[in-house]
Amino acid sequence: MSDMRKKYGMQKMLAGVVANGAGAAIDVSDYKNIVLQVYTSGTTTATIKFAYSMKTTKPDFTSAPSATNVYDYVQILPLGAQTALTGATGIALSGADVIKCYQVQANYIKWLCPIVSGYSAGTITVEMDAASD
Repeated sequence: MSDMRKKYGMQKMLAGVVANGAGAAIDVSDYKNIVLQVYTSGTTTATIKFAYSMKTTKPDFTSAPSATNVYDYVQILPLGAQTALTGATGIALSGADVIKCYQVQANYIKWLCPIVSGYSAGTITVEMDAASD
């Protein structure tokens, strides 16, 4: 790694989650390259969407987006694939011990937060690593 590259380091956004809800929101404004590692334990059924905001103040990702709580869902690209997942679709988890990696389309994002919905089984972990170069 060159001295010009600023590295964030691996951060847990979801740690052993077993319910619907928002994970840890992280300020990623200093980073151009963001990679997510999603993995589950046991047979898991859920959807994860990644919410983003460009606002200086962190939105309340546990509440619906609005004119005063501004956020939307970001597109992600599975590593090793050429077809991106739209933010509104997210990652549909279904099966035992799923392990996936994704790149976030992160241009000018300030906040990034995973939101789990449709949960019915399994344990979900999401780790993020980021760097600028």
